[in-house]
Amino acid sequence: MAHHKLLDDPERCVDDMLQGLQAAFPGLRVLEDSRAVTLRSEAGDTVGLVSGGGAGHEPFCAGFVGTGMLAAAVSGSVFASPPATHVQRALADVASRHKGGVLLVIPNYTGDCLNFGLASEWARRDGVQVESVIVDDDCSLLESGKGSSTGSRGMCGLIFVYKIAGQLASEGLPLKKVAEVAKRVVDSTATMGLAIRSCILPGSIQPLLNLAPGSVELGVGVHGEAGLKTVPMAPASELISQILDPIQRTLKLQKGEKVAVLVNNLGGLSQLEQYVAVKVIHEKIVSWGVEIVRLYAAPLMTSLETSGVQVSILRLTDADWLRCLDAPSSAPAWPGRPSSIPPTKGSRSCESASQVKKEESKNLGPELEHSLAEILKSALEAAAMDLIHHADKMNELDSGCGDGDCGSTLARLAKALITELPNLQVKHPAQLLLQLANLASVIMGGTSGAVYGLLFSAASSQLSKVKCIKDTISLLEHLATSWEEGLQGIMRHSKARQGDRTMLDALIPACQEFRKAVSKGTDGLAAFEAAVSAAKQGCADTAKMFAKVGRASYVNESHLSNVDAGAYGVVVWLESLLKTFCKKT
Repeated sequence: MAHHKLLDDPERCVDDMLQGLQAAFPGLRVLEDSRAVTLRSEAGDTVGLVSGGGAGHEPFCAGFVGTGMLAAAVSGSVFASPPATHVQRALADVASRHKGGVLLVIPNYTGDCLNFGLASEWARRDGVQVESVIVDDDCSLLESGKGSSTGSRGMCGLIFVYKIAGQLASEGLPLKKVAEVAKRVVDSTATMGLAIRSCILPGSIQPLLNLAPGSVELGVGVHGEAGLKTVPMAPASELISQILDPIQRTLKLQKGEKVAVLVNNLGGLSQLEQYVAVKVIHEKIVSWGVEIVRLYAAPLMTSLETSGVQVSILRLTDADWLRCLDAPSSAPAWPGRPSSIPPTKGSRSCESASQVKKEESKNLGPELEHSLAEILKSALEAAAMDLIHHADKMNELDSGCGDGDCGSTLARLAKALITELPNLQVKHPAQLLLQLANLASVIMGGTSGAVYGLLFSAASSQLSKVKCIKDTISLLEHLATSWEEGLQGIMRHSKARQGDRTMLDALIPACQEFRKAVSKGTDGLAAFEAAVSAAKQGCADTAKMFAKVGRASYVNESHLSNVDAGAYGVVVWLESLLKTFCKKT
C-alpha cells in the first residue's frame, strides 16, 4: 500500500517516475536495463558529465540532464545509491558520444563514492578517459566540530558544478581542465539547510526524522537524517540566520565580493514560504556587504516532501563562472531564466506595497465638533482592538467553509487602522470613510478588502454631498442614507444578497433597523442599539443558511453548521462602536 502517496506501487515508483520524466521531456531517454537518463542527441569531441544518486531528490539528478549541464544521470532506489552496473551503463553511453572523456560528479555519500568509483575502474579498464570530482559542500559538520572520516555531505551545491563545469565542457575544454574547474567550484561553495517537517518513505508510515511539533532541525541532510542540532520554531529571519551565519564563517566572504545563491526547497515548503525565505536570505547576505549577482530559488535537490530549505552560496572567484551560469541550457530543472539576470540599466524603484496611499485632505463633507470627533476616534480604536481579539474565533468559523483567514484579514485591517489613527481625518467622516476604503483595499486585499472598500467608498461619496448638519436628527438621517448607499455600492459589483450567508446578512438588517428607528425620531444611541440587535439576529440566522456566493458556496453543507465568519465580524465591530458611544456620551 502506498500510504497516502500518489503511487501505484512503492517497489516500482522510481521506474514509474523515470518513465513519466521521459514522457514529459522526449529529448531525454531512459536506458534499458538501468535507471540512467541521457540526452538523445550526439555530442562530438567534448567532455560529458555524469552524476547521480538516490531517488526521492527530484528533480535531482535527471532534471539537470541537458545541453551545457549533465550528459547523463543515474538514479538509485529512494535514498539509495545507484548500483555500479547502472553507473557503468550510463558512463559507457556518454563515452560513446563524448570523445573528450567523462567527468563523474559524485555526491559525497559512501554508497555513491563506492559505486561510482567501481564504475570508473571498469570504464578505465575499457579504455575510457574518466576523471572524478567529489562534491562535499555541506558546512554543518564543520560547525559541529565533530568532523567525519568521510568528510562533509554533498548537497545542492552540486548544481553549481553541473552548470559551470557542464558549460565549459560543452565549449571544448579538456577533461582535466574541466575537472580542475569543478573542484574549484566545490571549494568555493558552502551549503546548509533546515527542516520543519520530515518526510515519509514510500511504503512506510513513519517519518524518517522524529521531529517534535514546534521543533526545527538545523543542518538537516537530504535523506531525512538529523543535522547539527534541533532548535525551537522561530520566525523565518531568526532560523535562516542560523544557517547563513555558518556559511559565512566557512567562506569568510569579504565586503564587495560577488556571489551566486541557490535556495533549494526541500520539497514540502509552500511557494509562499519559499519566497519569504528568499527575501530573508537576500537581505541577510546583502547586509554582509556582499553582492548577490544571481539568485535561484526552486525545488532542486529535494528530500521527498520534507518541509525545509537549503541555501548554497558560491563565491564567484572566476568572472567566467557568471557567464557559464547565464548560458542557456535545455535541462528541464535548471532554474536560470532571462529574468534571473538583472537589467543592465537602472530601473524605477517600486513603491513599497506596505505604504498605504495617503489621500489628500480635501475636507470632504461635513465637519464634526472636536468632542464628537474624539469620541469617534476612541470608538474606532476600540473596534480595532476587538477585531484583533476575536480574530481566532473568526478564523475558526471560516475554516470549515472558507480559507480560514477571515479573522486574520480583519485583524490586519484593525492593526493598520491603529497605526494610521493619528493620520485619519476623524473630524471629516466622509474623508475618513475614503481613507478606510483605501486601507481595506490595500491591507486586506482579496474579496474582503474589495467588499469593505466598496462599503466605505460608496458611503463616503454619499456623505461628501452633505454641506452642513443642522442638528442631531439631521446627522442620523445622513448616516442612515450613507449606510444604505454603502450597501448599494457592494451590491452593484457583487452577486451577494441578504440570505446568501455573507456579511450582508448582518449589515443589511442592521441598516434597516437603524433607518426605521431614525425615521421614528429615536435618539442616536437607541437607533444604534436597534441596529446592533438586528445585526446579531442576522448573524445568528446565517447558521441555518446555505451559502450561494463565495468559496463557501462550493462546500458541502455539512461544513456550514455555524454562523458566517464575515457576519460575525460585522457584529464585533458594530457592537464595539456602540459600547464606546454609550460610554463616552
